[in-house]
Amino acid sequence: MVIDPEAPIATIPIHLSNSLAPYLSIHQFPLLTQLRVPASAEAAGRRIKARHKPKTGIIEVRLPLDTREEVYNDDRGKELGVGREAEEAESSSASSRRKRKARDEEEMQKRLDEVRLVSQRTKGTKQRTTNMIGILRGDKLYLHPLEKTYQLRPSLDYLDALAAKEKESRRGRDDDDEEEEDDEREGRVKPRDVREVIGSVKGTGGDKEFGGMSTVRKEMLVMVRDEKEEKWHDLEWNDNNTERANVLYESLFPSTEHVLKSATKLGDVLRSIKGLSEPSTEP
Repeated sequence: MVIDPEAPIATIPIHLSNSLAPYLSIHQFPLLTQLRVPASAEAAGRRIKARHKPKTGIIEVRLPLDTREEVYNDDRGKELGVGREAEEAESSSASSRRKRKARDEEEMQKRLDEVRLVSQRTKGTKQRTTNMIGILRGDKLYLHPLEKTYQLRPSLDYLDALAAKEKESRRGRDDDDEEEEDDEREGRVKPRDVREVIGSVKGTGGDKEFGGMSTVRKEMLVMVRDEKEEKWHDLEWNDNNTERANVLYESLFPSTEHVLKSATKLGDVLRSIKGLSEPSTEP
């Protein structure tokens, strides 16, 4: 008996559902394991947190680190924690910065004990994809359209903030050294002439604030400004062990079925495909 290798071996019915639209999205992250809280962090009451900015479409996921002594460098963690504090101070409001300055020294020496995964902002407002998620249960394939695709990457902004703080500290030390050298050469310290200078910048708002710049640069500056000004909104995180996640998973398999009948002929479908044309009859 000769078996045709191109012959189908099975026929699987496909069930298409949009019961979860437009709330079903896929989140991609570059971790080798699942988003799971380490045992040491879970014992300390830590858990995964998430928040988002609806307007700019940015999602942030905070994953606790394993801070056991055998796998975690406490001194390096405190050093990087200074950068995280500087990062949060830059992104917070003036009132929040005043409250942060009032903290005691012990709290300011907070360790870097979490990884923050942040999605990249996509240009434009239309982010709907043509991807689908498919789940095979029994002898049926259930398809659900995805609304968006988020690519999460570890945020390293705390390193930039730490580098900026160290650069500012070095600049201050260099200025002090130059002043001391000048005082030694002159043999005495001259009183400084301190004057108060008040400046103001007037703008009419909108794109006119970025006059003289190219259109692309204006769009980038407006995008960054909108992203920083938008407030974060907390999200509820449910992993695969929660009852809420199990309920949502079961909703991917609807109990009601409606048979779809095609109102389009096969020839019309083939002719609608771009780049696909009928074979030429010319010699």
